[in-house]
Amino acid sequence: MSTATIQETKPNRGQTGTNHATISDVREDVATLKSDAKDCAVGIAESGVEALKSGAETLCDTATSAAHSAKETHEKLNRSIASRPTTSVLIAFGVGALAARLLSRR
Repeated sequence: MSTATIQETKPNRGQTGTNHATISDVREDVATLKSDAKDCAVGIAESGVEALKSGAETLCDTATSAAHSAKETHEKLNRSIASRPTTSVLIAFGVGALAARLLSRR
């Protein structure tokens, strides 16, 4: 285990400008880091917005397709029932009887 120690160095006589230059350098670095962080955050936000838009478009397309498919299936079922009403009623009765029997066993 090693411990790092930070020693404060005192400027020698005649080197008073060194501390100011160091502080100035640190301020510049902080300003640069701040600007870079801001640019990075803006880039991430823009990427997120684009991903969200793409996801919304995909969801909208999928929902439209599902609605169209459901409408076609409904129309097909209506035509089938209209062409054979007796068979449809008997099937509905059988399914209802089966469901009642399964639910009454609880």
